[in-house]
Amino acid sequence: REALELQLHEAQRDAVAAHGDVCNASPAYRLAVAADRKPVALGELERWATAHEALVLEYFVGQEDGYMLVVPAGQPARVDRLRVTDSLAPTLGMKPGNLTATQLDHVLVGQSEDGLIRQLARVTAPEQQRKMTAVLAALTEMLIPPAERTGLADGKYKRLVVVPDVSLAQLPFETLVMEPGDSPR
Repeated sequence: REALELQLHEAQRDAVAAHGDVCNASPAYRLAVAADRKPVALGELERWATAHEALVLEYFVGQEDGYMLVVPAGQPARVDRLRVTDSLAPTLGMKPGNLTATQLDHVLVGQSEDGLIRQLARVTAPEQQRKMTAVLAALTEMLIPPAERTGLADGKYKRLVVVPDVSLAQLPFETLVMEPGDSPR
């Protein structure tokens, strides 16, 4: 038992160190943290988003709930709850309700080779592409609020800054699909 507890402690320490390395390598994370390594004040972030015609999305996904901080240019910041809707649940293979880290890990990583991250590298057949496009479109709908999706599609925002939490850091946001169909974009 002691050996397992030691291994668990070492694994937790390694995970924290890896998260720190990811954060330090991320331009989005550096943007959200001031030079003195203290968080940027919300008002300052709102002014930055407006001055740069940007949309800032910061995600927090826990064991019971998921939330995102939405900072759209020219509008006040808000916090939205991340939810798996009844219509998205079948496509994502999730239960409807609050988005949790466990559900997200199941979709992104899966049990072995079946997670979204590994599948993205292996998609070749048209049927696989259609299925993957549907999943990526469902993730887009869940992770980007409707008004902000419209603003991104219409060119309202010149920059998109995504600050993912640990679970979402695995997802290449550039693969998300705004408009599914025969010619997804």
